[in-house]
Amino acid sequence: MTLEVVVTRVSSKRSAIVFAKELKIIHTTYTCPQCERLTKVRNSRSEDGYEFYCKCCRKLYNARVGSFLEVFKLPLRKLLMMLYLYATDILTWKVAERECQIGMELYTKFRARLRDVKGFHMLAHSTQIGGFGHQVQIDETCYGSAKYFTGSMLEMPEVWVTGGVEVASNKCFMKVVENKLAPTINALIINNVLRGTCIVTDMAKCYDQVTKLGMQYTHYSVNHKGKRFKDPRSGACTNRIEGVWMLTKTRTKKERGTKRGTLDAVLEEYLWTHHNKKKEAFSALLDTLHFRYPPQ
Repeated sequence: MTLEVVVTRVSSKRSAIVFAKELKIIHTTYTCPQCERLTKVRNSRSEDGYEFYCKCCRKLYNARVGSFLEVFKLPLRKLLMMLYLYATDILTWKVAERECQIGMELYTKFRARLRDVKGFHMLAHSTQIGGFGHQVQIDETCYGSAKYFTGSMLEMPEVWVTGGVEVASNKCFMKVVENKLAPTINALIINNVLRGTCIVTDMAKCYDQVTKLGMQYTHYSVNHKGKRFKDPRSGACTNRIEGVWMLTKTRTKKERGTKRGTLDAVLEEYLWTHHNKKKEAFSALLDTLHFRYPPQ
């Protein structure tokens, strides 16, 4: 679906309502949560043009009830446009302000809610990577480190993230860790990497016990201090996971940084994008919304 098509479909209030129903973003029917009976659809003067009415309970429900859009009061045409721009990685605060006339607070709320949806989807579909005959590169990176040991970042605690990527499938995982000690890293590896995997890391001491975890791992390490990016004997390297760190940090820089409390959600958002990059962007986002808010 192209931007031109979306703009045409949301050109009026009525066409935006029809479009939202076709995309199954808002419900066409609704079951009353109290009496569990199907409600009646009736026209109204509300923004969406209709509402659900339960004859048994005599209660009215907004057309957006039980959907992703329930907490937003913006017109449907603006929300649908924002969804498309977000899915295609065009939406920024400046774009939202210029094209949809919304402020920073609403923009932040919109993105945070979508991150929660993606996080819910990734948690439900989380799987271990690797296995016999597969190679997984594992590395750690720091968010919030000060460049040249100067500036205000020195006053803030560093946040370490450990992640891994399977070379064959490009599947990956990444988690915020409390420290880089061996017990913490070993537990993370066992929870995310299948038995029998060939693991490639740098020479950090936290990886020294990888082959002693009882998971039949084989372990190769690369000495980066020797200015080598590839082990001359085994040919092992960590270039793939280093590339993942570059992409994740590029995304956070695009958003002008991220709060430490939301870093986990930002990483989940990247993982979702990474795992769905072969799909059409808007369709992938709609599928995720349907998984979190099943259409009725």
